[in-house]
Amino acid sequence: MGQKGAQSGIALARGLSTDAEEGVATLRMRNILKESPGREIVLSALAMLLVSLAWAFGALVPLERPVADILIRLPSPKSPGEGSFAAVLIDDRAIDRFGPLPWAREQLAELIGSIRRLGARGVVIDILLSDSGFEPADFRLAQTIEDGPTILAATLSTEGTWILPADEFGGIRHAAHANAETEGDGVIRTFSYSKQSDNISLEAMSIAAARLAGWEGSSSPGLAFRPDFLQRPTEIPHLSAADVLDGDTRNTLLDKRVVFVGVSAAGSTDQFITPVSRWHRPTSGVLVHAAAASSVLRGGLLQPLRAWHSWVAAFLAALSVQSLRTRAGRLRGRHLGLVALTIMGASLVALWALHIILPVVGLLLVAMVSAFFREVVESRDVQAETDKILRSLVTEWRSEHRAPRGPQGRLRLARLLQERVITDRNVRRTLLDGLGEGVILWNEEGRPLISNQAFGRLWGEIPTLSEMLHASETGRVEPPAEPSRPVCLEHQKRSLEVHFEKLGDGHLAVVRDRSAEKELDRRRREMQRLVSHELKTPLASLAGFGSLLERYTLTDQELRKTAGLIRSEAERLGEMVRTFLDLERLGAGHWDEERVLVNLPALVNERCKVLSAVSREKRIKLSVKADGSASIPWVPQLLVQVIDNLIGNAIKFAPEDSRICVEAGSGPNGIIFSVTDSGPGIPTEALPHLFERFYRVPGTGTQGSGLGLALVREVVEHHQASVSVESTVEKGSTFTVRFPGPEILEEA
Repeated sequence: MGQKGAQSGIALARGLSTDAEEGVATLRMRNILKESPGREIVLSALAMLLVSLAWAFGALVPLERPVADILIRLPSPKSPGEGSFAAVLIDDRAIDRFGPLPWAREQLAELIGSIRRLGARGVVIDILLSDSGFEPADFRLAQTIEDGPTILAATLSTEGTWILPADEFGGIRHAAHANAETEGDGVIRTFSYSKQSDNISLEAMSIAAARLAGWEGSSSPGLAFRPDFLQRPTEIPHLSAADVLDGDTRNTLLDKRVVFVGVSAAGSTDQFITPVSRWHRPTSGVLVHAAAASSVLRGGLLQPLRAWHSWVAAFLAALSVQSLRTRAGRLRGRHLGLVALTIMGASLVALWALHIILPVVGLLLVAMVSAFFREVVESRDVQAETDKILRSLVTEWRSEHRAPRGPQGRLRLARLLQERVITDRNVRRTLLDGLGEGVILWNEEGRPLISNQAFGRLWGEIPTLSEMLHASETGRVEPPAEPSRPVCLEHQKRSLEVHFEKLGDGHLAVVRDRSAEKELDRRRREMQRLVSHELKTPLASLAGFGSLLERYTLTDQELRKTAGLIRSEAERLGEMVRTFLDLERLGAGHWDEERVLVNLPALVNERCKVLSAVSREKRIKLSVKADGSASIPWVPQLLVQVIDNLIGNAIKFAPEDSRICVEAGSGPNGIIFSVTDSGPGIPTEALPHLFERFYRVPGTGTQGSGLGLALVREVVEHHQASVSVESTVEKGSTFTVRFPGPEILEEA
């Protein structure tokens, strides 16, 4: 039985280990691209090239513009710096106070003169003064212009010719162009450093104003610059022309500043939409030029990323997605979100620290394209690997199905095979857990892979192979060269028989608990020794009496005496054999007689009447307290043996002229039967062995087989009852049997 159980455990563990090996193919699919880093580089380069083509053809420009505007509008950790510019606006209030546009030259001259008196460092007039008017008025305005640094607006006409200030006001000498570059969405983002027409080249008004404020940089003719508008146009300090003309000399807003003068009244055509305009509402052009000049003076000019820098950034974005995909095993939304946040963070750092505008949309697009390429390529490889696995499973299971080509068909077949695999695994697992033998499987490194419940009960905590080989209480054991030969070891006071077998790269062990068998063998040998020893005495007596009859001629009286002795020894031998057979039947559970309800007090009274004849010979008084009715489900014959043994032992060991108390009935702790004597008592060291077979208390000097109390224990345990003893040397002993109720026995 043990060898067959070991073979069954080995077969089932092999089946479960095969299931574990089949899962390796699934792990292989997750590592398809982990083994080919070159493919990651190729996919990243392809994604970069595809997005670069979109950049080259301008397909991403409509998307890049609003994203860059959003970045510019975000609060910057940098301060816009001290204000070097201010503006005086001819607004609706000024028009209501001093008349409609265009204002007379005298009015403009008065306005500019007032600005200079308020401490302006220079004046930038964003009003076209290309026409000559009344000579005295023009002379006064020209004189005011020449009183200090002044810049006058010039612009290109629709025909491409310059509209310059009149010669009376300095003409080209004070001119700067006021044109801005309007992009396709109507937003002003860039200004030309200079514009040229008719062999005349003029700097931008904001560049010229920055020079008045102390800027010493150089411009790049023919190129455009992009202000960061860190100081937004609406944040430029400004006054109404009405306040200036009213002569409020206490106002220091214009002191030591370059002052822009322009029109902001409702209906003015000089209105621009900038990247920082709220809700794309137009802003007065004079304020836009002033804000651009502030950016130039502060060095806040934004630069686009160079082409090859853009390619490198795009490649790194694509490669980061590939790396995340390889590490995580699959792309999740949080991975793409992490890449997007990284790109946005890098864009803000580049904008604030380096004044570089990264192509955010392009970088995000290249990351998504890289992820798409990876998923497409890996999906193709996974599908190919899935087809191989499905074909192998179909072959393994001898299924009539074929691996379909479509993904839905493959999915249905995979689910069907999965159900079969799970069912088969569960059946094997159930059978493995149902084995009485413990089974454990280790991998090639000695770590446990599979174990059943029986192994946990036999061993405890699941060990590694090395721990199990060193755990024997008799020293280290080694797996035998022949798997059929078991290894015996001692662990946690258990005698275990272990069958080791090499299984692939790992090891398999089937463990049987031989403790009960070894104990049974020990008890059988001890029983044989005791039985042979106990039977020798009566058999020797019978042989001696037989020899006496053969050798000598005995008188009638001697013959009767010898016959009585022979009968007594034969009865003693028969009683010993019957008791021993009863013990064996009870211990093996082969007692077939049915239990019936027995009135315990009535039976105790009856047996005490029978045994009182023996007690009277020793002048021992039996005090019986067995009243009422207390029925127990019991085999009557066995209950009689329990009562007779306990009362008989009390009579045997009690001294003459003593008293024995017998009680039976229902009490607060259930139904009990107890016998109390005043005999010599039982030593403490003898109490644990009192109910063992053939055990007799040393020093009592009383003859007996030593089977009576052993029979009592077997009978009591057979009926799910319990027996206990309390004893004090030289004072006596009390034996108590506690019976379970009928309902407990019915449940049992």
